[in-house]
Amino acid sequence: AMNANPMFWFGLQQQLVQEHGKLLARTFALPFAHPEPAAVSSAEDRRFSAPEWDETPWFRWLRDTYLINSKLAMETIEKAELEPAMRQKLAFYTRLMIEALSPANNPLANPEAIKVAFETRGESLAAGARNLVEDMARGYVSLTDETAFEIGRNIAATPGEVIFENAVMQLIQYRPLTKQVHERPMLVV
Repeated sequence: AMNANPMFWFGLQQQLVQEHGKLLARTFALPFAHPEPAAVSSAEDRRFSAPEWDETPWFRWLRDTYLINSKLAMETIEKAELEPAMRQKLAFYTRLMIEALSPANNPLANPEAIKVAFETRGESLAAGARNLVEDMARGYVSLTDETAFEIGRNIAATPGEVIFENAVMQLIQYRPLTKQVHERPMLVV
């Protein structure tokens, strides 16, 4: 795709340089520049709702750099000459990567995490490190306390089959294991 339309890629690189030039002008409030507003307001993206993202030049620069690069990455995919299925797949994986690289996810680059680390005298960082080690030992990231679940008590183990499926949901019909069952259907989401 790059060989087919090199001017397209050159234009994207030019746009990236211009956006970062505007960011530098905003960051350092250069006298000859006409500073533009920040790349995003706190109301638009809740990850950056802490006032420090707007008030502190370092955090503002981190946020805006991330947002400029993220926006350009997604625009590149949208404008690239790709098959629709490939574009959708590439956009999905790019969004995952972009979200993972957010400075809001980095405890050393997030003003809220830094504030909590100071307030807890580092215990929040230690707890996070323990969670990371546990996840690495399991081989995957756990978002819940897996010991809180027990088959038959709060996890269904009844045989059943999918009787309807679309892009939004699956409707599962379970086979009863007892002679008496509830007459009304139950919706499980």
